[in-house]
Amino acid sequence: MKALVTDMDGTLLNEAREVSPRNVEALKQLQQEGKPVFIATGRDYYEARLPLKKAELTVPIISANGAQIHDANGRLLKQEPLMQEQVKAIMTILRKHAIYFEVYGADAVYSDNVEQGLAVVVDVLKSTGASLTEDEMLHHAKERFELGAVKQIESYERLLEQNETILKLLAFTLDSHKLTEAKKEISRFDLVSVSSSAADNLEITHTNAQKGEALQWLCDLHGIPVQEVVAIGDNGNDLSMFAKTPLSVAMANAPQFIKEQAVYETTSNELDGVAQIIASFNQSRQKNTPVKN
Repeated sequence: MKALVTDMDGTLLNEAREVSPRNVEALKQLQQEGKPVFIATGRDYYEARLPLKKAELTVPIISANGAQIHDANGRLLKQEPLMQEQVKAIMTILRKHAIYFEVYGADAVYSDNVEQGLAVVVDVLKSTGASLTEDEMLHHAKERFELGAVKQIESYERLLEQNETILKLLAFTLDSHKLTEAKKEISRFDLVSVSSSAADNLEITHTNAQKGEALQWLCDLHGIPVQEVVAIGDNGNDLSMFAKTPLSVAMANAPQFIKEQAVYETTSNELDGVAQIIASFNQSRQKNTPVKN
């Protein structure tokens, strides 16, 4: 293990959307050993930084699934936006299927219907079986707006009129049929990637804006063989990272199809799975024995 890259929601973060003390300690120990730690998330850069800043973790961040890469000092290194004509066509498809979606710009995430956005986030949390009360779910949903992670806008078309850089569209619905049909239509576009960070969403980015591609770019920048990077995740948008390295790790809370794509498995995000797999690799190195489960 020369470096480590981890997803955030469902992986590094617990249900309270925080990095546990044990995970913080394990990541900082890697850094002290001279092994880079990278974050790869579907969140935009601003929302990704919130729990990391609280945990006093300073790391390069792959955000919006790879549409942006920032260094540890917050300097933008690279971005891969969608083409505006394709954004218009994708928005038409999502609206046709009555699917709520948010638009990720270069510096902010936008919603044109905050009330619907809150309701959708609560529904999604319920569907995941989160052990939170409905009030706690609503509190987490409101936090995204109150902390400025998502900004209200009257019309997404205004962003296009202002030539705003569009990095990602994130669509939510509990209707799996709608998701499937929308995904089929959107997947026909050239240079567009459609993945998911949960069973209830679609994450739509440029083809080059995938976690695996961004990880490869960062590894090349740092002179690290990507095959020697531990990649940890829990959902579909992490599979492009798994494809890059034989040191892929699925969380215990990941769906079965994700576990089948990973070489290793660790404990859940509620049981410090990131710290646990780091400890397992360290123990196997000391004993010179395999770590595979």
